[in-house]
Amino acid sequence: MSTVVNKVTLEVRESVNEPDYDTSLWLIAPTIPNAPKRYWVVEGDDLREATEEEKVPIDIEYLAQQKELRIGVLREQYNEALESRYETRTLLYANYLLTKAMASMDDDVVEYLSELAQWIEDGDVLVETAESIVSASQTVEDVQAVTLTLTSWLEADPKVSTRIARNM
Repeated sequence: MSTVVNKVTLEVRESVNEPDYDTSLWLIAPTIPNAPKRYWVVEGDDLREATEEEKVPIDIEYLAQQKELRIGVLREQYNEALESRYETRTLLYANYLLTKAMASMDDDVVEYLSELAQWIEDGDVLVETAESIVSASQTVEDVQAVTLTLTSWLEADPKVSTRIARNM
């Protein structure tokens, strides 16, 4: 029984029957580097840790990936918070009503629905600020430390109703 590592995916399988694995796809009983997988380099029929020089572009790419992932998490958090208050169809309808009220110069409806639009914009600003901090981060630890606190924003929800706007 032996350990094998896939040459492309770097999947590790332990205690396997060596003859069951094609050596063109799998490294048989390689020395596993004591480093994160992103630093593993397949070299011939063995595995090694990347050199310090090779790690530079790997680290740059890894940081970029972590930034992208973190921004995705922050956006999802915001979207979930927004959707916890207003369904998408309600927001679309509110936008329609606002546009209609602006075209007909119905100031009362415009003022009422503008509260919702402003609240959404305030939430967007919070997310964009967090995204900017992520983008400017120089380390993975800094990226992971960026959080989005939406408590005050949620508390400021104007609780706009399309039914009320429609009947104004």
